Amino acid sequence: MVYPAIGTTDHERRAALVGDYAQARREFSWEHARADLTGLPAGGLNIAFEAVDRHAAHPGRRNRTAVRVIDRDGSAQEMTYAELQHRSNRFANVLDALGVSAGQRVFTLLGPCPELYVTALGTLKARAVLSPLFSGFGPEPVRRRLELGDAAVLVTTAALFRRTVAPIRSELPGLRHILIVGEGVAGEQSFDELLAAAGVDHIIAPTDPEDPALLHFTSGTTGTPKGALHVHDAVVAHDATARAVLGLRPDDTYWCTADPGWVTGISYGVIAPLVVGATLVADSRDFDVRRWYQVLADQRVTV
Repeated sequence: MVYPAIGTTDHERRAALVGDYAQARREFSWEHARADLTGLPAGGLNIAFEAVDRHAAHPGRRNRTAVRVIDRDGSAQEMTYAELQHRSNRFANVLDALGVSAGQRVFTLLGPCPELYVTALGTLKARAVLSPLFSGFGPEPVRRRLELGDAAVLVTTAALFRRTVAPIRSELPGLRHILIVGEGVAGEQSFDELLAAAGVDHIIAPTDPEDPALLHFTSGTTGTPKGALHVHDAVVAHDATARAVLGLRPDDTYWCTADPGWVTGISYGVIAPLVVGATLVADSRDFDVRRWYQVLADQRVTV
């Protein structure tokens, strides 16, 4: 079967390219990259504020689609920047209510789904440390990472819990809360119910440049921590990467195919495009070449 080419106009091609990369490198400075960011009203930087709240406060951006997740049945779920702000605020308040304090670790064991973005950004608003796990891991790699990372909270689904977490639950006494997205699990808390009961207003406390924000592990089965990225370094670097390397602009529709359990799936797949103010596309289905080309065409992906 012959598929038609996905056409782009000359204007779209020019807008999606960096142009003279050597010149962009020569002219780059961290001071200029920092100047592109807003900063917290109370002082400091926060990744979630730069990725969501400042766009939600802008009349021309608040109703722009921030995240579009394509479900397994082909339908799509969308969140505007305003909706993502409210939902991530709710999750930050959930963490506060659970007694999760700044610097404590919140792990995700999720594929691409709206709740992933709510959890990631709400965790950063609460100044906790986000640590994503690959949903294809078995029980032992997950146990090892939760133990080494001193996990306080894990957000996952019922299916992943039964397959991966239930066999090791008794070996993780320090894991205080497991929040289940969607279908419930006896003895564990419902992510959806906690989120619905939480308030929509949340004020992000001031941050220090050295506050940890993200914790990633090596990809081997015995995964060891790669180290924590700090708030200031992470948000400035992701903004600079999105603009200079990816060539992202606010009117782009962007698709990162990396799993959110990997560093690229968070850096390129969550933080960088949202900091710029682009629309992020995610596909929750398994890899299929024909369908991926269809996603590119149907969603008018520009980057």
